[in-house]
Amino acid sequence: KNVNNVTAVRTVESNCLHTVKISKKIALIKKEQLKRKKVKRTMKLLDMCKGHQGPVTRDSRDLIERLTEKQLLSEIGYLRATLAPDIRQMRRIKVDGRFNMEKFSCAELKQSIKNYIKAESDLIIDVNALLKQCLSVRE
Repeated sequence: KNVNNVTAVRTVESNCLHTVKISKKIALIKKEQLKRKKVKRTMKLLDMCKGHQGPVTRDSRDLIERLTEKQLLSEIGYLRATLAPDIRQMRRIKVDGRFNMEKFSCAELKQSIKNYIKAESDLIIDVNALLKQCLSVRE
């Protein structure tokens, strides 16, 4: 009786461990698939931006004024996919007791891109200034 009980417990234990291993493997595969999907999407957005001499950087800010609405939306999509997940292209408004999504105007889209690029350049300048201060204090 004891031998049968022990073998039954070991079988259940091995089945459980096998299930856990398979679950971990499936989770890892799914994570890799999601990463590949994100990279493909980012590359597609980058290609769309390159079609109009983008993506916009702090050195090419003047390009923003010449972009159409579709190009602005692709720029915002690229920024959201890479560095600015909080940048938006629509707002939620309440109409007749219901909420609807409204697209930003071209001027608002341009301003949000400019604000992000300005914030990015300020951050880089601040980091460089901080490094200079740290190095000068050490000397």
